[in-house]
Amino acid sequence: MDFFFVEYRDPLVGLIILTILVFVVAVANYIWKIFANKDEEQKLEKFIKKFEMDNAHKELLRNSSLSFGNLSFLAEIFTKSGEFEKATQIYLIALEKCKDKQEREFIFLSLAKVYFKAGFLERAKEVLLQALKLRPRNIQALKLLKIVYL
Repeated sequence: MDFFFVEYRDPLVGLIILTILVFVVAVANYIWKIFANKDEEQKLEKFIKKFEMDNAHKELLRNSSLSFGNLSFLAEIFTKSGEFEKATQIYLIALEKCKDKQEREFIFLSLAKVYFKAGFLERAKEVLLQALKLRPRNIQALKLLKIVYL
């Protein structure tokens, strides 16, 4: 088998082959990065468009004359489906719209539950403390706050 590789015993040929191999790998990596950047840019554009649509939905919900019951129902649906970000946005919009003390307490408690389910314990604690400022003997808020502290 040595007679097949007689020409390649020269060290200069080995260096040339090594250089060509490094060049091929570098060119392949460069081409791969070009395609990866195009894909990354497309994903980034889709991500930005998604938030632009969300902002349009927020403005629609703020400007509409939806009642407190409708907003809370919509937020509960998003919570049950696992879309916690949309649920929190709707609860915050409902919080801006409502003036009644009981409605605000309900929104604070529901918002704290959503934050708790999403894993934002610090935010849940802050919202629960706001709910307790409205009614200090709220048993549900106290129970959830106990769980958050533990």
